[in-house]
Amino acid sequence: MFDSVVTNMGMPSPITTIRNVVPGVFMFEAQARLAGMMNVLISYSGHTIDADTSGSSATINVEASTMVTNNTGFGCGFDSVIAGEILHCVVSPADVYGNLAGLVDDLPGFSIIAQHSEAPPVQVETLTISYEGSQETFGTYNGELSLTKSGDWVVQVYYLGQNVAFLNVAVSPQPERSSSLSSLSCPTQGFVGAVFMCEFTARDQFGNPTGSTGNDVMTLVAKAKHASTGNILNVDKVYADSVGSFLLKAKSSDVGKIDVFCDESSSVVEIFETSIDPALSTVLCPTESSYVVGQVITCQLELRDGANNPSGDESAIGFLRARVRNMGIKLESNFVYAGMPGLFLVQFTPTKSNSAVIQIEMKRAGIYEAIDSPSTLVTVPESISLVQTTLNCGPAVVIELVAGQVLKCNIQVRDKFGNRAGIEGEEGMFTSTVSDSVTTIATSSIKFVQLGLMELSISPSTAGHGILEITTSLVDEATQGLTTSMADWVSREIVVLPTNHKADMTVVECPTEVSAASTVVCIVTLKDRFENSVGPETLDSNIKAHVESSNVPVSYEVINVGSTFEVRFIPVVVGNYAVHVAVPEGDKMVVLDVLDINVNPYAVSLEKSEFSCPDETYKAGSLVTCTIFAKDMEGNLIGEAENLAAFKGVVHNGGLQFESTTTFVSTGVFLSSFEVRKALNSGIGKATVTIELLQATTKVVVAPGDLDLSKSELSCLQGHVVAGSSVTCHFAAVDSYNNPTESKVDESSILFKVSSGQQILSMTNKTTKSQTFGVYQAQLAPVVRSKDAVVTVEYGNQILESSVNMAVTPGPIYHEHSTIICPESLALGVPLQCIVQGRDMYGNIAKSGDGAINLVQGLLTSTTTDNITFLHKQTLSDDGKFGLYLDDITSYGYGELTLQVFIGGNVTATPTV
Repeated sequence: MFDSVVTNMGMPSPITTIRNVVPGVFMFEAQARLAGMMNVLISYSGHTIDADTSGSSATINVEASTMVTNNTGFGCGFDSVIAGEILHCVVSPADVYGNLAGLVDDLPGFSIIAQHSEAPPVQVETLTISYEGSQETFGTYNGELSLTKSGDWVVQVYYLGQNVAFLNVAVSPQPERSSSLSSLSCPTQGFVGAVFMCEFTARDQFGNPTGSTGNDVMTLVAKAKHASTGNILNVDKVYADSVGSFLLKAKSSDVGKIDVFCDESSSVVEIFETSIDPALSTVLCPTESSYVVGQVITCQLELRDGANNPSGDESAIGFLRARVRNMGIKLESNFVYAGMPGLFLVQFTPTKSNSAVIQIEMKRAGIYEAIDSPSTLVTVPESISLVQTTLNCGPAVVIELVAGQVLKCNIQVRDKFGNRAGIEGEEGMFTSTVSDSVTTIATSSIKFVQLGLMELSISPSTAGHGILEITTSLVDEATQGLTTSMADWVSREIVVLPTNHKADMTVVECPTEVSAASTVVCIVTLKDRFENSVGPETLDSNIKAHVESSNVPVSYEVINVGSTFEVRFIPVVVGNYAVHVAVPEGDKMVVLDVLDINVNPYAVSLEKSEFSCPDETYKAGSLVTCTIFAKDMEGNLIGEAENLAAFKGVVHNGGLQFESTTTFVSTGVFLSSFEVRKALNSGIGKATVTIELLQATTKVVVAPGDLDLSKSELSCLQGHVVAGSSVTCHFAAVDSYNNPTESKVDESSILFKVSSGQQILSMTNKTTKSQTFGVYQAQLAPVVRSKDAVVTVEYGNQILESSVNMAVTPGPIYHEHSTIICPESLALGVPLQCIVQGRDMYGNIAKSGDGAINLVQGLLTSTTTDNITFLHKQTLSDDGKFGLYLDDITSYGYGELTLQVFIGGNVTATPTV
């Protein structure tokens, strides 16, 4: 009946119980884990019970329990700092539930110590406690730590001597260099012309090495000066790949002391003239007979002074050089001081086989002198490289050969440096095959020719498409894999073509038993000497044949069917037939063995057999299928697939003649199919089909097909028309076979149009049927002048491909649209000149020819005199311009003149001057 809800800092309490102690008394128990407030709400049968009057409260304050060390929190703000920066470290003691549990009494037991592998430990001197909010019971311990040694530090927290927490801190050096702590170290002596090196160690104010980047190199201020001559030497500054370490390189051509400065550090190098004598020094190279390219060769150099004592240390390398040539290629070399006075090693790596020559020289008094004689070493190629070795069979991607032809390919054998490689016997490491995955189509072999060259020989015999594969047991550098079996190295596609045919290898195949009236097919296959089939296209002339029965020739035909010839004939008479075949070879014909064929009876009754076509009307382009029932005298169906040719049909259709296609259905049942194409111009035609064996002919009715706009044509009675006049144009509708047609022609969809560019001059869809079948006509009356008008027909949304060029010429000059231009005023004595622009009744600029000028008259009158004069006239241009003029108007005196212009007897204008 009782229920409780307990929250501890907003979180439900994990353990809550209510139990009866004595009658009327109930005990409430709950577990608090988070320091802060606990809220308690108890209800009975859904009604909340308030706190009692004895002072109990529904809100309880919860404090942290005793600190446990394994829950101690620790942080210093950053895990990486610059040397000297202050780290603010905070230790957060906690109880078992993570509540802050640091008491002021526990503070003396805590300490913070930082440790470095190369520096003394650093301890936080003073730890203080700080509290959160207003409570002053539990708090955190705080202290400051300053680390000055660069590198990795481990900062640890101890409680009563036990390590309870730690963190790693990376300390980097300060970027600024300290002049007082940085240092410069140089060798005490050097030699003329030899490079000496000084080491500058840059340190920050705490003595940490600092600086590494290119920018740090640039900020170094370095100088080298000859103490006696005052000459300034060039100083090269480079980073020495170690933090704070930089190298200064310089060389002097004079003896004496060199003062070297870097930042505020300095050092002195004394330069001496070398005492080494090149004439007494020696070079000793290995005495082995030969060296594999890619192998490092080491020669020994012994330097001696004038007293023949070993002389020279590492600084002598600066005035030594090695000139190494490997088959014309200059090689890099490297000198190494062997640690004993005067003893040096020089190393180089040849990459070209044959030889390498090394000459060591020493610079003395500014001139290089040779040490000992040049040494010549024999170099040999490395092992064969599959990557560098190549197969050369010509430029073609696909190798094409003729049977019997031998192809030789070069295998250029190289090592990984490109040197000729491969010795006799190593050809056995390669194996070649040429096959179509089933059959070997060519024999092949690989032989050694000379160093760097092997030869692949391919001898094809079987025509076909195959793959040349070369396998090897060599190491594949691409995968660095060692193989225990042969691995593919290279493959090429090969096509083997048959060679010229041999007549005596020709194969002729004929049936031995056939029925009369059936098609006999003998297949002739040309073969070469390897028995590969040879295509007929290789012959300069066709094969020849002869078929006879009882010495009587039988008609036949020889046709080319793909890769073979076929000799075909239809025997009619029962008996033995002989087939002779002759094949051309060179300039002669070779006659092959005669093949005998026995022809058995095949009796078809003309009276009993039937041939019929459907009694329908077919549109042009339709397929007509007629049925043949072949029967013997008893009315039984006879005839099989081999008798197809006997039922060949001949079709006549509108002047066309062609054969029908006969197919076998079942015994005695055949179908004869053909396509009808031509109908008569009147709209209806016919097609007849005849089966000669049955002496039967039947016919079908042929109607034109549907309208084909791509074949239909447009025509007009004339190629020009006077503006306003009409011209008659015809649209001849035909089907795909050029038959006139009215099938599916919608007369209202035919639109005749005359246009010039984008301008439509005239159009109409008022068409009438011509007396000619399939022809529709319309009247067009364009009124706008145009030299390049085009007449077209649109049917629905399609434009007829056929069009007619039409010129629209202007009509006669007309007074209403013509205009005149005269001067508004004129000085006495100046000729009067006016221009008339003639136009036809539709406003088109009129033509000037055809007597148009005779229609133009100009009459001049004056208000001050009685003079009346007709003006002279002339044609000014072909586009309807005329001139009206009067050279002398003095007789009219001063005043206003009136000009009346007549065109065709009608007044056009009355301008005044």
